Amino acid sequence: MFRQVLIPAALFACFGSFGAGAAEKCDGPEAICRFAPYVMKLEGNRREANSVYLGAGLAAANRHVVVGRTDLIVKTGDGRTFGAKVKLSGYSGDLALLAVEGLDLGGAPVLAENVTSGTGLFVLAHEPNVFGPRIYPPGEVLLPPAVGYALSRLQHNARGGEESEGGAILTRDGRLAGIATVGHGNRGEAIPAAQIRALLELSKGGATQTMPDLTDAYIRCMDAQRRMPIRRARLARRAVTYLSEHCTRTKNGQLIESAARILGRAGHLVEARELFSVVLGMDPHALGARQGLVVVLLLGGGHEAAIPHLKWLFDILPRDFEILRLSIQAGKYAGDVSFAEAAYARLQQLSPALALPMRQFLDGSEIGGKAR
Repeated sequence: MFRQVLIPAALFACFGSFGAGAAEKCDGPEAICRFAPYVMKLEGNRREANSVYLGAGLAAANRHVVVGRTDLIVKTGDGRTFGAKVKLSGYSGDLALLAVEGLDLGGAPVLAENVTSGTGLFVLAHEPNVFGPRIYPPGEVLLPPAVGYALSRLQHNARGGEESEGGAILTRDGRLAGIATVGHGNRGEAIPAAQIRALLELSKGGATQTMPDLTDAYIRCMDAQRRMPIRRARLARRAVTYLSEHCTRTKNGQLIESAARILGRAGHLVEARELFSVVLGMDPHALGARQGLVVVLLLGGGHEAAIPHLKWLFDILPRDFEILRLSIQAGKYAGDVSFAEAAYARLQQLSPALALPMRQFLDGSEIGGKAR
């Protein structure tokens, strides 16, 4: 449960792909195809990602991709190459505004700032060694950003590939709903359009970074995560403290959640629980963090404490097999038989084969096991 989950592009057939300036080759919706030139490749320090055009001379990228990098290059679909630099900004989320001298693809994209659950979405992003951006199979908004939480993200199930970071999340009519970040299996998160607008506003004039240690926090957090052992091994106390401290300093839910999963995998359940709770304090709609919190609660014997979180996830993700399995287990151990049976009934309807061992578990056998 606590390993990094990537989304292999090979699992999903391409909904459409095309080269810029060749809309007639695009197999996707017309509005999505028209947006294609606005999604550009981003290269820097041997890493490749995506950036999205925001107007003449401007583009957006994930902060965690560009932080500490000075040799950034933006490549348009028609083969042009531009140097890019990160602009100073008072915005503290996981977006960076790039100044790209000479870049002019036309007017700025229209932002979709008030999407609701069920709104149809597409991911549009480049992949390594593939010409032109790719349109992935459509999905929809699972949860809009939480009201009153400045850094809350858009939760969706519009699947992308491993290299979709920084790509565009678009509504069916071609409006920019967000910038893609790393996903969780069949789900993903995006920095929502409202934060794109905030990024632009907080980068005007003589803007300066309101958190001077933010770059340092990102670099230390990401470096610490790269150095952590893959195997399930207990970590030294100072390593746990270092990872927790610097990742929390980033105020980046994605990085803090990743740190929590590393600690959970290593058996540091209390510290992992604390970090998952930090993420939820910043963004109560963070589905991955809430599921991670459920797992560490169950591993620590906190079955009753996990039930409210699982009931919430049960409603938001009614077809998620892992949520249903955890709900059955937690319901039985916490004595909430009606909840366990409701989760079992849903799982049995969706997948009788997966439901069979859980039936045996509910009836008294330990085949289902405890949360893993």
